[in-house]
Amino acid sequence: MQKINHKAVFLIFILEMVFGFLWYSAAPASLLGEAHSSLAVSEMEYELLLGFSLACLLLTYFSAWLLSRFSISIWLDKFLAIIGIWLFCVLPNFVFVCIYFDVEKVNIVYLLAFGCFCSLLNALILPLWRSSRSIFKG
Repeated sequence: MQKINHKAVFLIFILEMVFGFLWYSAAPASLLGEAHSSLAVSEMEYELLLGFSLACLLLTYFSAWLLSRFSISIWLDKFLAIIGIWLFCVLPNFVFVCIYFDVEKVNIVYLLAFGCFCSLLNALILPLWRSSRSIFKG
């Protein structure tokens, strides 16, 4: 059984934060509303930024933990497992919520882009960058 590679999790988290900053700066005005369209990232509420960061970190740690529990050792199988979880668990629930709340299609695609990017980062980096083996057993 592999351990969680904390260096890989930290790298993915930093990449997600950089992409999240760019993602937020390109948000459509219809999603943010008229009052929030001119806000800079420095003026965002701290609770929103903290919640966003915590969600990204938890997603990455959960993906790393899940991969450490799989008994498969082939990179492609782990990649497909992470992508499959996003496609068959996250995507249908997200689409259902967007349909229920009558969100515009442009906003749905915009919101799904970040989740897709985070899942792709997890699926590409985590299986390839395995944790280093410890000299201690157990």
